[in-house]
Parts: sequence; structure tokens; C-alpha cells
Amino acid sequence: KAIGSAFQPRMIRRLTDNTLAIARDLVAAAATGEPVDFVAEVSAKLPATVICDLLGVPPTDRQWISGVTQTAFGDPGPDHAATQVAAHTELFDYCDHLVNTKRREPGEDVATALTTATLGGRPMSQEVAVLNCHGLISGGNETTRHAGSAAALSMVTWPGQWELLRAGRASVDDAAEETLRFSSPANHVMRVATADHEVGGVTIRAGEFTTLWLGSANRDEDVFIRPDDLDFTRRPNRHLTFGLGGHFCLGAFLARMELRSLIQALLEQVDAVALAGEPQRLVSNFLRGYTRLPLTLEPR
Repeated sequence: KAIGSAFQPRMIRRLTDNTLAIARDLVAAAATGEPVDFVAEVSAKLPATVICDLLGVPPTDRQWISGVTQTAFGDPGPDHAATQVAAHTELFDYCDHLVNTKRREPGEDVATALTTATLGGRPMSQEVAVLNCHGLISGGNETTRHAGSAAALSMVTWPGQWELLRAGRASVDDAAEETLRFSSPANHVMRVATADHEVGGVTIRAGEFTTLWLGSANRDEDVFIRPDDLDFTRRPNRHLTFGLGGHFCLGAFLARMELRSLIQALLEQVDAVALAGEPQRLVSNFLRGYTRLPLTLEPR
């Protein structure tokens, strides 16, 4: 509720316009017909740049934030674990510094809104404000990085769906939701049962840890027609990419906005896409995506 109150109509309009402008600039720079790593040059840069604008990060700090977020949310394989932990520690420290700065020098941004937000009628604590800042960085980065890469790759693997977009037979909003369902960047979450419950003939006891496989739910043939097909005209699309209920992803609004902007920019500026090398997947059973996606993007 505190985060939601930060997104006033004027801020949402400014953020939406700025995000589309950023996506267009990144895609234009990549669409030269020459090989480019789409992850490094587009899908990782977009959320890092947008989050700086959202939180009111000073221009002098933005290049550093972009670099540290790419390290924090890059390949989570065992060889990079210590580096990633250090990067997240730096992000927490920076969020603490940013919240303190906004208390002294408020602006029109979400970090400032967090300094004045209340929880249960009391001012939000420094710890919770910092956690919310980091949560927004996490939610936007992880989802957009991987879903954005999946969107670009689908121009190679599912070109017919992009023809539907170009012909106006599918909308950018529906294409973004279907990309989220199809790619399922967060593969699973763990919860603790608060009461006995039966699912599919199996009894889950109160207190037991339960893993919910979001990627599997998003391909449930009882819910989705042709679940293994990418379909930009799919409606309704009740995917669980961001979870559900009280644990619904904090960064869902941000990730959706970024992904819609990226798809719009690709639609406007890219005529054809081809693989320029072998895509490299993340070494992870939690996140689904790519650490490297070599493509050639022909400009329109």
C-alpha cells in the first residue's frame, strides 16, 4: 500500500513516457545489422536505467548503479556467488544512503515517497524503506532482463506472432502478458502452509514447506489452450508469473511497464532478427533466462 501510494498519476505518466524513450534509444543503438549481445546492451540496461529514474538516483551515480545491478542480477552460478553477494550488499548500502538523502533533500520520486510513507499509522522505518527500495530494484531487474530477452528471441522463433502485432491483430499489452507467461522468469517460490490442505490428492500439512512451480503453472493444460505455444492473442491470460495474493511481486507494475515499452520499441524499429551465435542460459533452477543472447537486429 505504501509503494502504491507513491505512484501518483503524474509520476506514472512521466515514468511511462521516460521508459518508452529509454527503450527506443537502446533498441535503436542495437539495431544496426551488426551482431550484438541483446542481454548486455538492451534487456539488462533498460531496468537499471529506469530504476534510477524511478528512485531519483542522481545522474552522477547512474552509471555505477547500472554496473552494480548487472553484477548483482547476472549469472547466479557458483563461480559468481561471492561477487553477487557483494554487489547486493553495495546496493543495500546505496539504498540506505539514498533514503537518508531524500529525507534531507526531497524530490518527486519513489525514494522520497518512501521517506514520508506510513505503515499502520506510523512512519515507515529506515529498514523497511531500504528493503522496499531494494525490492523495487530486484523486481524490475530480474523479470525485465529475462522476459525482455525472451521477447527479442521470439522474433526469431515465433515470427508469426510478431506479424500479428504488425498487422494490428494483437496488442502490445497482450504480447507482454503472453511473453511473461511463456518465459516465466521466476521459476518457483517457496511458502509455508498455514493449515492442512489437499492438492491433487496430496495432503499438505500445516507448517510444511511447499514449493510452487510458477513455470509449470503457466503451462497448465487445464488452464491454457496450447500452453507450449506463444500466442500474442491469448485471452484471458491468468498467468502466475508475479505470484498471487499477499505475496504478489512488488516490482510487477515496473516490470510490465518496461516489457511493454521494449516490445513497442522492437515493433517500431526492428525489421528482422537473426541469431548471431549460441544463446547462453543462466545456470540456475530459480531464474529462467539468458546470460548472453547474440543477435543481429535489422533496422526498419
